[in-house]
Amino acid sequence: MQAPGHIEKGVMFGRDGYLFLMDGGHRVLDLLLGMHKVPEQSYANFADNIARRAAICERAGVRFLHVIYPDKQSVLTDKFPVEDPVCLTDVYLDRLPEVRRWVFHPRRALQDTRDAAFMKTDTHLTEIGNITAAGAIVERLTGLSQAEHVDRLMASDDWEVIDWAGDLGGRFKPELSEKRRLLRKRWPHQWFHNDLKGGNNGIVDLLFSPTAVHDQRILVFGDSFSRDLSSILSFFFREVVFLRTPFFHEDIFEQIQPDLVITSNVERYLSFCDSDSRRPSFFMYPYLGSAEYSPNKAFAEAFSAVLSYGRTPYQEFLSKHGLTKLQQAT
Repeated sequence: MQAPGHIEKGVMFGRDGYLFLMDGGHRVLDLLLGMHKVPEQSYANFADNIARRAAICERAGVRFLHVIYPDKQSVLTDKFPVEDPVCLTDVYLDRLPEVRRWVFHPRRALQDTRDAAFMKTDTHLTEIGNITAAGAIVERLTGLSQAEHVDRLMASDDWEVIDWAGDLGGRFKPELSEKRRLLRKRWPHQWFHNDLKGGNNGIVDLLFSPTAVHDQRILVFGDSFSRDLSSILSFFFREVVFLRTPFFHEDIFEQIQPDLVITSNVERYLSFCDSDSRRPSFFMYPYLGSAEYSPNKAFAEAFSAVLSYGRTPYQEFLSKHGLTKLQQAT
């Protein structure tokens, strides 16, 4: 293991074996050193996106929240070898106080969690970090304390431990690996997905949980952090629809008619925020990319059902899969 501060293969070595992303299209090192100036258009796009999304949701009587997942160095400041790295979320919220009420940055919750919030060899959260973030986000959305439910998940004895070389540790030969703890999600739920490979926009996860804590349906637009989060949200909400995209897709929002909406991005993506007006059709994402795409019939039926909310196909789907409790209105 290299000394803290050493950079190799786009990775900075931190203290106690923690690795930090430094390269990529978002120029992470320049951002955290304050050497990269975010374009003015990015601030304008972000503010306009958030205000428009909030207005659309408010007109429909839907609770809305935009989540910015902190980058690893914004949380693990004691493990990061650079003092006082720039926190891009703070820069945005200082510049755009008018959108603060709709934006949630769970940095403090992740700093205060009882165990490591981030994996050592990966840019992503640990399962404990995901549970912590989920609890804080649900609390913000519902206005109700989720401490009891978070404690229940944390105290579960249904964990597995696997060997894991994360997206950073996997860059090296031999790989730098760690032990990763994963919660076996034993609560009653069914998961349908479109099996789109890699980190491509267009990924869809549909989770149905008839015994969830809250009898509500949530629509999540976001990246890989939100995909990890959605698997935990299925403990809290009876129906979770996750769509991998940086945009808010109003047409899908209108079809699904959720009770709650989350849009989201990881902090480094604030290097440039595009306008929602530039969004493509969500359904064309797999074909705009290079990935082969052939979802199975079970997923097609599930996605068609959630896009038919309030009509007979939705009710028939729930009945077919023994999810009839989901028909109760929130």
